[in-house]
Amino acid sequence: MSVQHLLPRLTLHRQFAEDLWAAKAPCFALGMVEERQEPMGLLALRPPKAMPKEAMALGFNFGHTLVGNADFEVVQLFFEFYGFATYSVLLNPNNPLVKQVLSHMLASKQYFFLALAPDATVTAFRAEFDADRLAGLREHWPRLQNSRTNDLQYQKAVKAIQKQTQAPDALLTWVCRDHVDCLAPRKDPLELTPRGAQAPQDKNRDERLAIAQLLDAKMGEFERTDNGNQLELLAQMAPYMELFQQLMQSAQKEEMNVLCETHPALDRFVQLLARIAQGIQSGAITVPR
Repeated sequence: MSVQHLLPRLTLHRQFAEDLWAAKAPCFALGMVEERQEPMGLLALRPPKAMPKEAMALGFNFGHTLVGNADFEVVQLFFEFYGFATYSVLLNPNNPLVKQVLSHMLASKQYFFLALAPDATVTAFRAEFDADRLAGLREHWPRLQNSRTNDLQYQKAVKAIQKQTQAPDALLTWVCRDHVDCLAPRKDPLELTPRGAQAPQDKNRDERLAIAQLLDAKMGEFERTDNGNQLELLAQMAPYMELFQQLMQSAQKEEMNVLCETHPALDRFVQLLARIAQGIQSGAITVPR
């Protein structure tokens, strides 16, 4: 997923925003927002506690799954903040708001994500879907579009997931679910104005440093249990390859050298990838077809 940390002027529906702030955290709301009069789907999260700047700088991994059976279905959205926490929320696809917002997200391939902190500050992510992220949602869309899930079935699914969830705060309460007015923010507009701006290059450097620190920590953690098996170690690091590729694409060679010098486990990860690539090229490592 491509995530841009923006400082835009956003327009929300005022009553929707007020009801979201009044709701008890942790919670989640789905709606629409406008940036420069362009409507976009909105995913708004109020976590149980403030998220550190380092976690926010990395963005998040977004996913979904369907819960239910042959008679009904519920959408579960996941938000993994790298190295910090994973939150999820259950939505009823038969809800008009859900259908409208998800349909718009599929058509535009982008959306806004708002993280509302306890101190009343708001962090905005403008996120774009890549083809792989959309594939699963598009595959399920015909069923979601024709969903007949009722509230009793939805509540049953929520209770079932709650019993399976080890961390109660990780499952967010879906609020403002019947607030269809939020689909037209300008009918009762509330402008979110940024406090200030950082130079883009400074923001990018902070993100690269946060990624390097996370990869360094994870590599060091996995090295303590890998028993010398390089392929097993690589498999453990696989979930973080997207972040590594982001780092490699955005960091200049000189900056990457400095990051590796100051983060030894990250340097060993780079060397591991190089050795495995050489092994595959020479034929010493066989890749299954």
